[in-house]
Amino acid sequence: LLAGKKALSSLAAEAAADFLKMAIRSLSPNSWQSDYERTLNIYSYLARAEYLSKNFEEAERIFNLILENSKTAEDQSVVYELKSSIYVSQNKMDEALSILKKAVGRLGIRLPAKPSEISP
Repeated sequence: LLAGKKALSSLAAEAAADFLKMAIRSLSPNSWQSDYERTLNIYSYLARAEYLSKNFEEAERIFNLILENSKTAEDQSVVYELKSSIYVSQNKMDEALSILKKAVGRLGIRLPAKPSEISP
């Protein structure tokens, strides 16, 4: 995990993904139950590394795995953040806005369906 985090922070996303995949291989088969925080961290960093490497299909697979196994809306927030970034990078602003609305909704924040202009 540490090597993956360091590689990711130095913008070596492909190397980070390789290190993080090694970390995943070291996890027990039931790590989502037995070592939840560590497992969530490894998969979250791997999702970010795959996104930064433009491996969007692999990032999507990892997003789904995180969403299936995460315990809280806060734990899922990394998925929504990265998905919105993917949509923005592809100039899909409606999709980015939609996923962000979903994220804040999961956190219990309700936004109006038709917002009005905000006064200065």
